[in-house]
Amino acid sequence: MTNDGSFVQSNGTFIANNTKLKVYDKKNVDGIEYARINSKDSNEWIQVQYLESGNYQPVHYVPGYGVRIWSLNNNGSTIIDGKDAFIPDGTTIKTLGNEKVINGDVYVQIGSSSENRWIQKKYLQSPALKEVDYVKGYGIQNWSIDKEGKAQAIFGNYTPSQSFITTFDTMISEGISYTRIGSIDANVWVQTKYLI
Repeated sequence: MTNDGSFVQSNGTFIANNTKLKVYDKKNVDGIEYARINSKDSNEWIQVQYLESGNYQPVHYVPGYGVRIWSLNNNGSTIIDGKDAFIPDGTTIKTLGNEKVINGDVYVQIGSSSENRWIQKKYLQSPALKEVDYVKGYGIQNWSIDKEGKAQAIFGNYTPSQSFITTFDTMISEGISYTRIGSIDANVWVQTKYLI
């Protein structure tokens, strides 16, 4: 950016596709929006139209192994995205806001919106220890999530109040937030509002 507020193209400086950038400021010049990148004091700008927002999250799995990358076909079912399509444990990846529930599992889109690449959301959240906050001497209902993403009460199955449990991912079913408990692959959930 020059002193008069206009932009001039930098000679020979290019940013590779899928480069992770942090935006510090935005300016509109002649109807084109630009974003300041690299630092709050830099004079490096890029047109906003070339940026795609997303969150960067680490993959949580078994050390030395990875989580499978999936593609979604037209009828909404999953197919493996290549023979060796895995993201190693500990890798930080870009996730988009797109989510789909298939056979009771929540998938989140990764990479860019033009790519049909998805991973199961449960592998993006690290386990946390939470306490059940309910009436002392009672417990909260345990739930399972069916293939359509709807919560179903597990008859006679409760988690005691004041107990500490390992929690994983969360999902919304019919407007209620549920948190997975026990293990990353368990289909046992409790209502999130009872956890502290």
